[in-house]
Amino acid sequence: MDTVTTLFDQLLVRVFTALSDWTSTFAPKVFLAALILLLGWVFSVVLGKTVSKVLRALGFDVLSERTGIVRFLERGGIHQRPSVLMGRGVYWLIMFSALSLAFDTLEFRPAVELLERVVLFIPKILLALILLALGLFLSHFLQEFVTRSARIAELPFAQALGYLARYAIITIASLMALEQLSLLSPLVLQLVAFVLLVTLLVILVGGREIISSILASRMLCQEFAPGDCIEFDDLAGEILAIDLLTTKILADDQEVVVPNTELTKKIIRKTRRPQPVTEHHRNTC
Repeated sequence: MDTVTTLFDQLLVRVFTALSDWTSTFAPKVFLAALILLLGWVFSVVLGKTVSKVLRALGFDVLSERTGIVRFLERGGIHQRPSVLMGRGVYWLIMFSALSLAFDTLEFRPAVELLERVVLFIPKILLALILLALGLFLSHFLQEFVTRSARIAELPFAQALGYLARYAIITIASLMALEQLSLLSPLVLQLVAFVLLVTLLVILVGGREIISSILASRMLCQEFAPGDCIEFDDLAGEILAIDLLTTKILADDQEVVVPNTELTKKIIRKTRRPQPVTEHHRNTC
């Protein structure tokens, strides 16, 4: 009986000794980890709200609404203000950093490594969102600029050109955001950028003559109208129509088609004031 009592006493001593050692070494770490979490939570709440208020005061929500970011978020089921979302992003960035420090204090390495990966990934998410927001802003601005410029030039497809410029910028911004999130290979991004650049060059080179012809047609319409009789070089006739690319002239009972770019280079003499084109006077020049 005495032997059992002695063994039980020794077991209790060992248990309390181990508990005392654990308390003296691990309890301060637990207290420090809890203090880090508390301070991290307070700092994240304060800084998150501060960021939201500063962005709202700077007009970030208004700018986001004008550039279409709010509409884009609402389509994804997110109905909170962009300034609030940015504040929450800052909140979670600080909280994950505090959790990483707390687990590092407790020497819990697997959790620390996981949280470090999350903390390193959050700035990538924020940068991707910023790139996407800038892309939406630039696309909206470029669409208005291209559309207005095309309308000033009186191009018939001004709206289509504006939409083309807008979605080209959105595509590039989306690809850059995906590349930041490591969801897209840099090689794919470079390939897409190369294809867009080549397409743009083809449009500029191939469409230069078309644009020149359209601008020439605008110039001709300001000076002449269907029904006018004109003379240039060895040709004399009546203007039937001024199209986007060509001008149709009736000369010696034959329809002659002259490119607008070539016609604007000629010295043209108008022999009659503009009149509506009718079958009655068509051949009276």
